[in-house]
Amino acid sequence: MPTLRAGVRFIGQNSQGDASELQPGEAADCLNVNLDKGTIKKRDGYSTVKDLSAGGDIQGIFDWELANGTLTPLIKAGQRLNKLTYGGGGGTTLGQLGTNELVADGLACFLARRDRAYVCDGTNFKVTDGTNVYTAHITRPTATTTVVASSAAGSNLDGAYDYKITFYAPAWGQESLASDATSVEEAIGTGISLKAIPVSSGDARVTQRRIYRRNKAAGEVVWHYVATIENNTSTTYNDNILNEDTSTTEIAPVSVDFTDTNFAFMVNHQDVTFLVKNNSDSLYFSRPNEPWSVSNFIRVGGEGSTEKITGLASYGGMLVVFKEKSIWTLDGLSEATFFSRPVVKGIGCASHHSIVQVDGLLYFWGKDGIYGFDGTLPQKISDPVQDVVIDRNYARDHFIVGAEDEVNQSIIWSYPGSAATDNNKQLVFFYKNSKAVQRPSWSPWDMGNINYLATVTTNNTLRQRKIWIGTDGGIISVMETDDLADIAASPVFRWRTGKWDGKIPEYDKAWSGVSFELVPGTDTHIEVRYYRNSDTGYEFLDSISPTDATHHLRLSERARDLTLELYQAESQSVEVTSFTLTGAGAGRPN
Repeated sequence: MPTLRAGVRFIGQNSQGDASELQPGEAADCLNVNLDKGTIKKRDGYSTVKDLSAGGDIQGIFDWELANGTLTPLIKAGQRLNKLTYGGGGGTTLGQLGTNELVADGLACFLARRDRAYVCDGTNFKVTDGTNVYTAHITRPTATTTVVASSAAGSNLDGAYDYKITFYAPAWGQESLASDATSVEEAIGTGISLKAIPVSSGDARVTQRRIYRRNKAAGEVVWHYVATIENNTSTTYNDNILNEDTSTTEIAPVSVDFTDTNFAFMVNHQDVTFLVKNNSDSLYFSRPNEPWSVSNFIRVGGEGSTEKITGLASYGGMLVVFKEKSIWTLDGLSEATFFSRPVVKGIGCASHHSIVQVDGLLYFWGKDGIYGFDGTLPQKISDPVQDVVIDRNYARDHFIVGAEDEVNQSIIWSYPGSAATDNNKQLVFFYKNSKAVQRPSWSPWDMGNINYLATVTTNNTLRQRKIWIGTDGGIISVMETDDLADIAASPVFRWRTGKWDGKIPEYDKAWSGVSFELVPGTDTHIEVRYYRNSDTGYEFLDSISPTDATHHLRLSERARDLTLELYQAESQSVEVTSFTLTGAGAGRPN
């Protein structure tokens, strides 16, 4: 009869068909397993880096790198934005930025531009310089500036003028939207005196004001830059700039109030920031290199489209726009050059935070499964674990979050199980092992309530990148190869084979032995269990220790089919390279 031979490459879980139809390297059930080139490993544990429980649940982790190479991870804990300052290779100093600047129940989305970090969470759109937190935009002037023609102001003006004022932060290179226009004042051979010029009272970034003007008598329709008031205190200015000396290239920003702050996610694509609100079909955009300058939007799919945008990714030189039931690409970097086209119909994305770009592909969760996307056609990769994927709380799909584990070349997703109100389930796709075995490699993990995962550079010098984990209890942890336990307990390692019936299921077999090959490790006990003619009610065979590389266990049982299981719950590592099950047909059909 067939033998499960040494050297078989382990594929991963396959819970979709009859267990007797599984390939030798597939698992009918497994838990907390890493798969690497066809070997089974117990997954790493994680240890606490910082306790932020006083702030609230962890709902965002960002690997913020400044232009000088300094690394400053940002962490959203409840309504608070925190930063870690590294010392000696680990996060040692914790600082709180601002006071309750964010919303308590919204995943944070981050991006970095010019040594500033921007964050949105479905309610707020903020920016930090690492010291303070501000609104991403600078609130525009609202007070009315008065204008009066006056010879005391000069003698160079000839026309009919009105003005606009902006607040300016030179250290940030950032300007507010413009005030409403002043009244029109005619000046013939005089200057114009501006009075009651607005002062910014609530934004420490603002240290200057800019003045723009339009000469309506000359048919001008835009306001040209005239001058800068080099402080945030003066309320008067005398304009005596000749018409030909105003700027021909700098014109005033638009005069609208910026009220759109409830962006749920955003992405930087070729220096333009694209943002999407909660449950919106509109794609907002900024000017190049100015994430704060968001004042307009387009509808991907046309004005009649009502299908919500659910995710964004900069990929392959294009902006990929995921919607509920379709995937689009957007070319162009301004409203005049934008061109969108549908790439996929019938498949969409369930969560922006589920999108992970690794190994040359975009991986994402859809309503009916998990996909890998190469820019042209999505391929479902979740068929072996389809029952796990669909057994979730769809109402909280937007909380599904994923991150790449570079060390184990896998993607970890955390998601809410059926009826769960937090991310109490984890599912891991091993993209490297999938290539080795030519099949999708999966394992469910049990890590607790994990709200957020991120790949973070944890050392300024060595540039080591590790998985950081944020819990619903406000704990930041790091997953490392030498961590053999989680915060509360050791991970339970389990691997259960399919049913072995020798392809003659109606006959009893005489099972004679099991052999294991392991990578020698620390002293622990791996339980070897087996199930006879059943999916439940295991029987204990023996305990083996990975201090020895090979183990041969006698198994004297008669059964139509047999299922093997490896189980270990101690704080030691496990790595199994192969196992062999032997037996022979015995007797008549049973």
